[in-house]
Amino acid sequence: MDLKKIGNINLTHENELDVIELDQMLKLTKIVYRTHSEAIRLTKTKFAEERKKLFLERNWVDYEKLVVSQKAEEDMILDRLFNEACDYCQIPQKILQDSASIYTSNPISLKQLVTAREQANFEVGKPPIDRDQTVKAFTDLRTEENRLICEQILEGRIEELNKA
Repeated sequence: MDLKKIGNINLTHENELDVIELDQMLKLTKIVYRTHSEAIRLTKTKFAEERKKLFLERNWVDYEKLVVSQKAEEDMILDRLFNEACDYCQIPQKILQDSASIYTSNPISLKQLVTAREQANFEVGKPPIDRDQTVKAFTDLRTEENRLICEQILEGRIEELNKA
C-alpha cells in the first residue's frame, strides 16, 4: 500500500472531535480501497469455482455459507488495511472513525468519499470476468437447467407434466 502519497496527516477540529482533513481522508480512502480491490481479486478467484459448483448443484445452504465466508474475509482484509494505514500515519483509529462519521454525515463529503472509493476500484482494472463471460456463464447455466428438466420429464420424474 503506497501510503507515502498521503503525506503528513493534518487534523482539524469539528463538532468537538479531531478529524483528518477531507482532502487527506479522500487520498487515504482511495489508497486503502485500491489496495483492497487488488487483494480481494485473489479472494474472489479463490472462491469462484466453489461458488459456481454449489450454485449449479443448487446447494443453497452451503452456497450461502461460502458467500458469507467470502464477505467476512474481504471485510477482514479491509479492516487490516485501515489498521495499517492508521499505524503508518500515526493516528489513532478513533480519529479515523470520527473522521468517517463526520464526513459520511455530510452529503457532499459523502459523495466525495464514495467517488474516491469507486475510482480506486475502477483503477484496479478489469473485473475477473467481463460482461460477455458473465452472459455466457448464465446462458450455460440455463442450458444445463433445461437439459436436467428434459431428462426428468423423459424419466417421468415430473408428475405435473405427465398429467397435462
